[in-house]
Amino acid sequence: MNETCQTLLTELPVGVVLIDRGGRIVLSNPAALDLIGLSGDPAGVPLFGGPALSTELRELEGAFWSAMADESAPLDEDREFAQSTPAGTRELRARLRRLTIEGQPHGLLLIDDNERVKRTERALAAALGEAQDQAVRDPLTGLFNRRHVEWVLPAEMKRAERYGTPLSLLVLDLDHFKAVNDTYGHPMGDRVLVELARLLNRILRVGDTSARMGGEEFCVVLPHSDTAAAQRAAERLQRVIRALRFQEEPELRVRASIGVATARPAGPRTDFAGEAARLLAAADKALYAAKNGGRDRTEAAPE
Repeated sequence: MNETCQTLLTELPVGVVLIDRGGRIVLSNPAALDLIGLSGDPAGVPLFGGPALSTELRELEGAFWSAMADESAPLDEDREFAQSTPAGTRELRARLRRLTIEGQPHGLLLIDDNERVKRTERALAAALGEAQDQAVRDPLTGLFNRRHVEWVLPAEMKRAERYGTPLSLLVLDLDHFKAVNDTYGHPMGDRVLVELARLLNRILRVGDTSARMGGEEFCVVLPHSDTAAAQRAAERLQRVIRALRFQEEPELRVRASIGVATARPAGPRTDFAGEAARLLAAADKALYAAKNGGRDRTEAAPE
């Protein structure tokens, strides 16, 4: 074995035991010696006859001999077991697989500490969850992004259809936001967006979904809300936005225009993505009507 392979085998935290077709250990690494209680240099020693070997590992012996006698026989065994070692009892995982070397069948036994595996699995799950969360979150405000809205809105429409309840959508755009950036600077503009996100998180109901769609445009998905309830929510939101004050810029005032659109149950439907796109377009159209009507106001789309 070349030096690089030997170093890699030595440093692996997973125990590796290579077994020839006669059941004798060809090679093993320090992790295997530690995890299953092998000592000294076990090369040439029968693995399954070892007195310290656990019952669960002994149960692999039958599958091993069958696979060595018949190359068509499968060898794909996994076990979890407790193993007594000089360091105490450990919960281990064993995997026994077939490996062909120079035309001869061998067994490859991999041994790992179950707690280490579980820690790794938890860390991977947490990292995956964080990556998934980052994919649907706006990095500045922490709100959901457009991608998430395009996923959740059809799902909410399907739920509303099933239970026969209305579903409303608010689309909000800050008025004259370019002037905020031009007058007070982009860092202050970002501060306004962050404060608006905090307002949304504070005043919305559990079950509502708020998102930053891009730039200074936001939206809110309101399940179980008809047009009147959505308009009340929009007007309340406008009141708290008008009340926003910033200590570092006491003259700064923020206003917003809001478009409201409502979907009502209309019998069995299957194209919920299309319905969601149409609802979003209706809310956008209502938003532009609010802008054209003087800004700092709410406009509802006709149902």
